[in-house]
Amino acid sequence: MNKLWEQLKFDGKRLVFRNPSFLIMSPGMPAFFYWLFTKLFTNPATNNREFAGSYLGSMMVYSLLITLLMGMSTALIRDRNEGLTVFLKLNHHRLENYYASFLLWNTLKNFMAIGILGMVAAYLNAITLDPVQWLSLLGLILVGKFQLCC
Repeated sequence: MNKLWEQLKFDGKRLVFRNPSFLIMSPGMPAFFYWLFTKLFTNPATNNREFAGSYLGSMMVYSLLITLLMGMSTALIRDRNEGLTVFLKLNHHRLENYYASFLLWNTLKNFMAIGILGMVAAYLNAITLDPVQWLSLLGLILVGKFQLCC
């Protein structure tokens, strides 16, 4: 358990705090597109509140896919090419801890991005989700994440 905790601390610094592309790509781009298409390019004849709610779901899925397909895949390839997995094997670290830490941090990054998008939607368009909707959304994220990973 101690080795897993060390791996979690190491990956947290590496994958979240030293990775500015995460902040730009995962919550930043979907939040920008949400603002762009719900505030800037609006049609007064349509129901903007209904569109803003459905578009929020689309941007959450978009954020999840960006994190999974671009963030995780490039990080795994970079780790393999830079020899991190070989280094971990040679220093008697378990690769299971590495992959568990990697998946946990990426799941937390997805939750963080969804939370940021929810705050943006609440601020811009007064779109609110009740706790049951948030929990079902987080459950769908977990199901979608493990469906794409495996």
